[in-house]
Amino acid sequence: MSRYIFYALVVFLLYKLIFSFIIPIFVASKKMRDQFQHAKQQMEDQQNLHQKKQGSSRDVPKQTGKVGEYIEFEEIRK
Repeated sequence: MSRYIFYALVVFLLYKLIFSFIIPIFVASKKMRDQFQHAKQQMEDQQNLHQKKQGSSRDVPKQTGKVGEYIEFEEIRK
């Protein structure tokens, strides 16, 4: 009879250990892993978007024509 009580106690303690400790840790680690992957994906998307913006701004030629006449500072003084 005491053997059955011992086995029942062991089964109960294993049940409590598995459902109160091991499974919550597994679920939390999976959530954290998913969140890190999501953050990494967002960062990569932002970097790609930034690189595309930089690439398109390089394609536009800048105006390098003569803007005006160069006047020395001494000529302006009175």
